[in-house]
Amino acid sequence: MRKKQITIQARTLFAIIPRTMKAAALLLVLGAVPISMAQTVVVPFNQAYKYDQNNIDLGTAWREVIYDETGWSNASPGPLGFPAAEALTGGTIGVSGLSIQTVLNRFMPPPNGATQPRTYYFRTTFNFTNDPANVVLLSSNLIDDAAVFYLNGVEIGRVAFPPPPAVITHASEGTRAATDVTTSGWDVFTNFTPASLIQGINVYAVEVHQTGGGSSDLVFA
Repeated sequence: MRKKQITIQARTLFAIIPRTMKAAALLLVLGAVPISMAQTVVVPFNQAYKYDQNNIDLGTAWREVIYDETGWSNASPGPLGFPAAEALTGGTIGVSGLSIQTVLNRFMPPPNGATQPRTYYFRTTFNFTNDPANVVLLSSNLIDDAAVFYLNGVEIGRVAFPPPPAVITHASEGTRAATDVTTSGWDVFTNFTPASLIQGINVYAVEVHQTGGGSSDLVFA
């Protein structure tokens, strides 16, 4: 059977060589054999996200395809996080040339200025024009500290949390020790579940959690 081919960006990414994944937060691979897969980046590190940092439990509705984003920020480019000078050089893969592009709040505004948000919520979309059959979904994210990922309302992966069926709530803390993330953590996935991918506009939603209530940084891209 002839393998599917797609037009790829100038910077081709190969899942089998991790250091070449620096340009992508989420990419799709078409085909059955890794060395011959055609690949495309669908969510780059500078992807623009709408976000909520109000420390309010949004339940589960926020990750659905149809959701009222009133009160959320305007779409802002990644990497997102704090502090502004956070060095994005940590992790096992390493990265160069990235810096915080959208600074998030570490503390709530007065009169709750001593309170730190426990969970930050992000939403974006991407257009997939190919047949979603036989697609492998790979991800290489900057995450500090923990996250759960959703595609069109369906969970596709998580990091620094117990696996399903463990329920993750707004108050859940990541399980990764602070010493595991000196600046920002690289987490490379090869098993994101692509079943909810559709041809057309897809909604990609992510909740990023702190490991503790006194964290000095947060990174998402």
